[in-house]
Amino acid sequence: VCSVLVVVSFVYFNFYRYKLKGQVFNFIKRIIAIYFISTLSVIMILFLIDKFPLGEEGIISLKRVIIVGFPAIFGATITDYLK
Repeated sequence: VCSVLVVVSFVYFNFYRYKLKGQVFNFIKRIIAIYFISTLSVIMILFLIDKFPLGEEGIISLKRVIIVGFPAIFGATITDYLK
C-alpha cells in the first residue's frame, strides 16, 4: 500500500499535476505499466538465479518478489521521470 501511494503521488506530481483532466486513462496506464514491467523483470531475475521456487514454495516466491520488487518499482518510476 505504501509503495502504491508513493508511486501514484510521484507520477501525479511530476507528470499530471495540472493536466490530469482528460488524461486519467494515461495516468492509470502509466502506473500499471510501471508495476507490471518491474514485477515481471524481478520474477525473471529471480527465476534465472534459481530463487523463484513457485512449484514448491509459492508463498516464499511471492514474498521474494515483493521484497525485491519494492526498490525496483521506485527505480522504474525515477527512470520514467528522467526520460
